[in-house]
Amino acid sequence: MSESPRPIAFPKEFASDANAAMDHLFAAFPDHYPRLVSEEEHEWHFRLDWPSDPLWYVDPHIVEAARSMYGCSLQELLQFEDFRPCARATFLFSMFHSRALLVPARAAECNKVTNFTNIIHVDDHDDLVRPLLSARNGSLFDPFAGLLVDIDDEASVRGAIERGVISKGSFLTAYVLAKPAGSIVHVKTNSPRRESWLQKRDSTITLAGKPYPISFTEYFEARIPNSWHIAERPDLPLRLSNTDAVWLDVDLDAFCNRYDGDSDRRDIAATAAEQQEMQTQIQRFLAALQQAEWKSQVKAISLAASPSFFPSDYWSYAVQKVADGLHETLCGT
Repeated sequence: MSESPRPIAFPKEFASDANAAMDHLFAAFPDHYPRLVSEEEHEWHFRLDWPSDPLWYVDPHIVEAARSMYGCSLQELLQFEDFRPCARATFLFSMFHSRALLVPARAAECNKVTNFTNIIHVDDHDDLVRPLLSARNGSLFDPFAGLLVDIDDEASVRGAIERGVISKGSFLTAYVLAKPAGSIVHVKTNSPRRESWLQKRDSTITLAGKPYPISFTEYFEARIPNSWHIAERPDLPLRLSNTDAVWLDVDLDAFCNRYDGDSDRRDIAATAAEQQEMQTQIQRFLAALQQAEWKSQVKAISLAASPSFFPSDYWSYAVQKVADGLHETLCGT
């Protein structure tokens, strides 16, 4: 298990009490849970941990599923990584989707694939929210830790994930900010077909009275030179205009997003219709993948189970079904 990031000092003048300070930190670092570790006269010291409260995960069956399927606690679950053997590509199954960014990093280190000009992103979300990073001249900087983040270095990327500056909703933005322009195809069930370009923007986020520089991307319908292109569509494309190194990223919530990270959805129960739709969506995806002309160019594969979104009562079927289908179609012998 990775070492916890260093504590964060929060001046008392910017919060009425420790709980209010924790709320500020949780808003800034949504994948982590702040824990008070010490208190001084003028400031509190918090450590950012992976959440251990079952209610945080929305899914009421998450504790049992984590223990029975993977033999781990909730905190351990979110650090779960399984790099799988694959003859032609780097292949990772993880729980939290932020760890998908480890795949292109390992592909760069081990296979010298440094630019994925095509990203196929199968997900119910675009994962293009702002990371807590500043982008300058192709380099990423963590303003909270004062560290550079090398998107092609697995240890550097993992450190940024552990510190919470790259989250499950922002990992794709981090890649886009660090790399030359390419193309993203966002596959989302029932999505209208739309084309956009992503323009980099710079801003700041203020935490405990201190501004920190951050960068993000905005959608524009008009073509922007030297910018990432994103095509949203409801089905997997069978052809790509440019088939240089492809990164295929799959989030299981693309096939069923019962909880959507919303505590108000905690009591939604499974139904036979939901299960059948989930299985149909997976089978349709795998069938299309077998027909994709670009499948031999896939050099990176990431698969995420997404606790709090995809229901854990379907893990036993979906993880094996999708992982085996990806391996059979993309990994060769």
